[in-house]
Amino acid sequence: MIKIVDPHVHLFALEQGQYGWLQPQNPPFWPDKAKIQRTFTSQDLALCAPFTLNSYVHIEAGFDNQQPWRELDYLEQQSTTPSFRSIACCDLTLPSEDFIAQISALAAHPSFMGVRHILDEQALALLTSAQVLTNLRYLSEQGLIFEAQFDVNDSEVVELIGELFAQNNQATNIATPLVNTWVINHVGLGAHNQQTYAQWLSNLQRLARIPQIKVKASGWEMAQRDYSDEHVKQTINILLEVWGEERIMLASNFPLTLFSCEYQEYWQKVVDILAELQLSQQTQRALLSQNALLTYFI
Repeated sequence: MIKIVDPHVHLFALEQGQYGWLQPQNPPFWPDKAKIQRTFTSQDLALCAPFTLNSYVHIEAGFDNQQPWRELDYLEQQSTTPSFRSIACCDLTLPSEDFIAQISALAAHPSFMGVRHILDEQALALLTSAQVLTNLRYLSEQGLIFEAQFDVNDSEVVELIGELFAQNNQATNIATPLVNTWVINHVGLGAHNQQTYAQWLSNLQRLARIPQIKVKASGWEMAQRDYSDEHVKQTINILLEVWGEERIMLASNFPLTLFSCEYQEYWQKVVDILAELQLSQQTQRALLSQNALLTYFI
């Protein structure tokens, strides 16, 4: 059996949570949004031969962004088979006292491993905010994972992230460089646009020089519902060349994967692509499970 550790899934409890982004009157206004406007539990992550889902990492899904511990309350009340870890929502703009209280409430949950504040188009403004930088330093001091979702094509943001981790970082008002793990979400997105491909590749190379940063290859359907297997193959190959096999994790982004294919089909596509790349069994295990285990579970 092929062991899968899926480091990027979202489960929804529509009757209990808020999920503003899933409501039809709110953006994003995807024409196929109805496909995911329902409750999803760990039972929906079922895989059959030749796969077995060993464990997964739940990434915050907007259950209650004002009280993010409520999402962890819900998750931990459910079945723990397979085992899982949680990346919670956080608000990096909170005053320090409130931010520390929020992290303390989250840390009371056994599954808690880190946080995500979606940066996206606000990345530059957030990462130059004195309060945000103070809160990022607190995350670093606590050894918590930060899930970084931003446009890798944005060179200004990439340069700024480099400064945050640099030993000589007078450019920011963080007293000491960050030392915790950052995981870049959906790193393959920028490769879809041929006009920005060169910039995407250059910025990936710059980020790869920071040893604390890892990447998750997922979210292909976010850029293009009918993405090709060849595109995934080329992107994984490039990531291996730039990052090496130790800091890459293959993930699903379930249930958004349903925009393109079923969960079982998705992993079959991924494994078939790894076989076409003629990767060793050791490398395949690293990408499919071992790197995620080392990042989130050990």
